[in-house]
Amino acid sequence: MLELPSTTLTVQAGTDGVATYNSITVADASFLRAEQTINLYSGPDGLARLSTQVIASIAGNVITYQGTSAVVMPIGTVVRPAEAIGENTPASMVHPQPVMIDRIVSGIAQSEKTKFAI
Repeated sequence: MLELPSTTLTVQAGTDGVATYNSITVADASFLRAEQTINLYSGPDGLARLSTQVIASIAGNVITYQGTSAVVMPIGTVVRPAEAIGENTPASMVHPQPVMIDRIVSGIAQSEKTKFAI
C-alpha cells in the first residue's frame, strides 16, 4: 500500500456550510506547493473525502485555494495531495506529483544526475 504524506487542519474551516472561504490552516504545509491538487478527508482516519481543491498559494501553513468552498471542516480534517493521474493509468498513483519529483531530485547527488541523460 502506498502511503501519501498528509497533514491536518489546525483551525476549523467554514462556519455554516453556506458562507464561502478560500483558505485553510494546516499543521505542516512544507510538502505541498502551489498548483497542486489536494483532497480533504474527515478526520482522524481520513476515509470520507469532504473536498478537492487546487492550491493557489501557500504562506507558512496557510493554504489559499484557487476556488472557494463552503464545506465545514473541523480541526483534524486530513489534507493529502491528490494522486497523480498518468496517461493511460487513471488514478494509478504510478506517476509522482511535482512536489515528490522535487524531493526525488533533491535526494540525488548532482554527479549521479548525469546518468539520467538521454
